[in-house]
Amino acid sequence: MSLELPAEEYELMTLYGTHAKEANMQRFPIHYGVQKTESIRGSSSPQHQPFLAALKPETNECSGDVWAAHLVYSGNFLAQVEKDQFGNVRAQIGIHPDSFKWELKPGDTFASPEAVLNYSNTGLNGMRHNFHWLYQQHLIPKRFEEKTRPVLLNSWESMYYDVTMEKIDEQADLAKAAGIELFVLDDGWFRKGNDSRSSMGDWICNEQKLPGGIAAVADVIHKKGLQFGLWFEPEAVSEDSELLRHHPGWALHIPGYQSVKGRHEYLLDLSREDVREYLFKTLDFYLKDGKINYIKWDMNRPLTDVNSACLGVQQKEEISHRYVLGLYDILERITEKYPDVLIEGCSSGGARFDPGMLYYVPQNWTSDNTDAFDRATIQRGYSLLYPQITMGAHVSIVPNHQTGRSTSLDARYQVARLFNLGYELDLTKCSEEERKEIADQIQEYKEQRGWLQNEVLSYLEVPNENYIAWSVVSATGEECEVIIMQKLFDPRYSHGRIHLCGLNPEWDYKDESSGQIFGGDELMEIGVSLPLIKRDFHTFAFHFSKVKENYGDQINCK
Repeated sequence: MSLELPAEEYELMTLYGTHAKEANMQRFPIHYGVQKTESIRGSSSPQHQPFLAALKPETNECSGDVWAAHLVYSGNFLAQVEKDQFGNVRAQIGIHPDSFKWELKPGDTFASPEAVLNYSNTGLNGMRHNFHWLYQQHLIPKRFEEKTRPVLLNSWESMYYDVTMEKIDEQADLAKAAGIELFVLDDGWFRKGNDSRSSMGDWICNEQKLPGGIAAVADVIHKKGLQFGLWFEPEAVSEDSELLRHHPGWALHIPGYQSVKGRHEYLLDLSREDVREYLFKTLDFYLKDGKINYIKWDMNRPLTDVNSACLGVQQKEEISHRYVLGLYDILERITEKYPDVLIEGCSSGGARFDPGMLYYVPQNWTSDNTDAFDRATIQRGYSLLYPQITMGAHVSIVPNHQTGRSTSLDARYQVARLFNLGYELDLTKCSEEERKEIADQIQEYKEQRGWLQNEVLSYLEVPNENYIAWSVVSATGEECEVIIMQKLFDPRYSHGRIHLCGLNPEWDYKDESSGQIFGGDELMEIGVSLPLIKRDFHTFAFHFSKVKENYGDQINCK
């Protein structure tokens, strides 16, 4: 994509980050010269989203011009803007040209990735709504467009690699009692030991841990009335694996050099047809009996040693792109044969959260960081681009395993509830009161998820950076859910006022918790005043419903 903009003043917005701290917004004036954001890590990466936006300086959440571009691709990319000597601006996005070329012989064709170009004259929310509509209605697999996503319990933070049938049985019983619908067995089920140093690539269940194998685990889960999900990292291979011992040339490697490990593993060469066939047959083996309802498809390291034993010297700079095409080929075959299996993309969290993956998988694990305070910022950034139904958000234990921070169970839930809700904690270590609260959360979530996951999500203008605020407004405009996080208690910033958007200014709305009635114009122009709460990481939740025409008896005339 190459877009020419007239000689005016603009600001550039991008999303940058790292593992466990993805999708941070940055915005700054476009100056003379070239400004670029990129990935050369073999995937779209957590460092930079394959996205850029040019904005007028006065643009905010609800008003102003935005020109945005998003690349439908999961590999190396370059996004850049250049302001020339006359003040003209050119914005471009596509496959990264460094270390890339493609030999076209007579009669050959090459298809470049598509880019989405998005214009809004109603600010960042207008851009957000355009992306959400396009991706939910025209990108993710059609069968999952508005399909209800199950509330899940993931085993990772309760068991890590030390999985046993006894633990699974106990967790699943408590999950069922709480109203959870899907139990996901994460890493550890195939490992020789309880670490990440072996067995990747072999995908043989360790029956000393799980007698009867995955089929037996699935039967246990299904008998409790739950769906069953399983974690895979298909693209990786351990040095200590039968696969690499028998097929040393199947990993990306450069002859004569020591290969670089990441998370004690290498990456398989997906440009090879024999590698792709092996991975397809492996997944097919586990899926063919119909006992697996969900796959968490992980990928935990960048591409290094980018070389294939099968490609000649003239094709070495094709390998990164061929890897992505190989990944898409496997996903195409699996999703075509098993269309009803829900696949959630993951790459150490958000390291490969991009529109290219969403074409095959309807949702992505947003970040390995499940801390409510950090997640509020991460989800704010990703929600600029991705519908809430595509974003996994889990409630986990405190102190949080990634940050050591403690937040209330309610705060963790409120930050997650507008997205795909899951739990990632040891239910046996929760008190009776906590398990009751979790069950109440899930019941409330189920009552609302039909519209909260599919209707209009907006980020609200906040009085200062001490607040993060979202709203979801139903398609009819009659219902509005508002979630606000106060980051830290600070007397200088208390009593903040949050302006809503997307309501009908001619209607009256009732705050379902207090019973107070407000005009739609009042809520948008004057806003909601927040009370003084002397607590860090406190969340506020409001639900406004349209008042029926005859409501005189509800008004307190005093």
